[in-house]
Amino acid sequence: MLFSRLSRFVSHSAGRWWVKGITYLLRVAVGGTFLVSGFAKGVDPWGSVYKIQEYLHAMGMAELTGIAVPASFLLSGAEFLIGAMLLLGCFRRGAAVMAFATMCFMLPFSAWVALRNPVSDCGCFGDAFVISNAATFWKNVALTLAAMWLVPFNRKIHWGVTPALQWFAALAFSLFIVFVEYTGYVAQPIIDFRPYKIGSKLLAAQGAESDPEYEFIYKRGEETRSFSIDSLPDEAEGWEYVDRRALTQPVVNSGAGVGNLHLWEGDSDVTGDVLPSEGKVVILTIPDVAHATPASAWKINALADRAQRRGETFLAAVAGGEVATTDWAEATSGAFGIYTADDTVLKEMVRGEPGVVELTDGTITWKSALKNIDGDEVMLESNDVRPLEALTMLPARLRRLTPAVAILSIVLATLMLLSFSTKLPFAQRIKRREERMLQIQRERKMLRKLRKESLRHKGVQKIHSISKTSKTSRTSRTSKTTDPKNP
Repeated sequence: MLFSRLSRFVSHSAGRWWVKGITYLLRVAVGGTFLVSGFAKGVDPWGSVYKIQEYLHAMGMAELTGIAVPASFLLSGAEFLIGAMLLLGCFRRGAAVMAFATMCFMLPFSAWVALRNPVSDCGCFGDAFVISNAATFWKNVALTLAAMWLVPFNRKIHWGVTPALQWFAALAFSLFIVFVEYTGYVAQPIIDFRPYKIGSKLLAAQGAESDPEYEFIYKRGEETRSFSIDSLPDEAEGWEYVDRRALTQPVVNSGAGVGNLHLWEGDSDVTGDVLPSEGKVVILTIPDVAHATPASAWKINALADRAQRRGETFLAAVAGGEVATTDWAEATSGAFGIYTADDTVLKEMVRGEPGVVELTDGTITWKSALKNIDGDEVMLESNDVRPLEALTMLPARLRRLTPAVAILSIVLATLMLLSFSTKLPFAQRIKRREERMLQIQRERKMLRKLRKESLRHKGVQKIHSISKTSKTSRTSRTSKTTDPKNP
């Protein structure tokens, strides 16, 4: 009954101007939100990987952290593609259904995040926009309602790219987001939303040094909470230490250890002693030394030897337990300093495990994931005159967003021109094909309607037949009962 009423409402109101206006507005709102969210995650896949790992740890499923990388790629790619298809009016039924299905998962999940606060921010827009968990929940409520409206009405309004060419639009946007994700994963994000951008001052002249503020994560059973340094819980009550998270943001020109980067040797902060504020410095970062493998040791040692030949400082900043750090140092057998640092800071400085950061007079001039560096080229002494950026497998000229956006814009403009032009021969063929598709859809709709009417007619006939048979049977039994000749 309810479904039939909703169907009648959709059928009768779909052509009204106010319904079309609301649908167009919601298509742009939902599509734009999905597009921005998918791009913000896709441009920095490592950030999404770290956020998914945080969620898995908070839910007690740390053994599933291996799915974080593929989940990061699939999530950002799907959101970006759904948003693009909604904005362009492609796959009008399927895009709306996928958006609503996504929100059916995201809404209860964001409700759990808002109630439990397992992470400081949801990460729905990466590092581009940071909003509170409560705001994320109400945003998802609005998106769910909007997507619910689009499911029946989105296919009733006009497309931006004709259905005959919508596959080309989907392919173009898919290739674009895959390029953005791959570049951010192998090298560095094309757009850096983090505080440690290239050109920022990481180290300044020696001066006053401010200690960072931390919050400490503890777990007791299923409960996970954050505590300040002055309110740490008693472990005798069942609380177990999980992690430490930096709270303060980087502060430029505040002395050695600018921002939250502090290098430790045991219990001593040796940042000002091992990181010179002048000259070239190459820092190897490993946010989780327990996951580091000896397979990259030869490339790390090649970088250290190259820095020594060039008169540069090379050191490693790692995060992890003392035993894991010692095991990694023995496996690497490198002749360079190894110091501990906060894992959150290392993840923000450079994406990749491991990552490499190059400083010139305390300023970040280049950074990359270690996997993007060509170790064979680094080992050649003839390449010592070349910068590290020239020894990467994905050169900087291929990591630019502007050419990719230009190519995507040209493809999109061409598709829309072919969609709305009726004078071009190719466009005329497309129009005829679309008319045939619409005719097939109308015929299928008519066949379904006739089939329903036929079934309903057969059902009515059957009911009448059963009723007539039943009435005849009752009459026969009554006549037999009332017949005086019947003993």
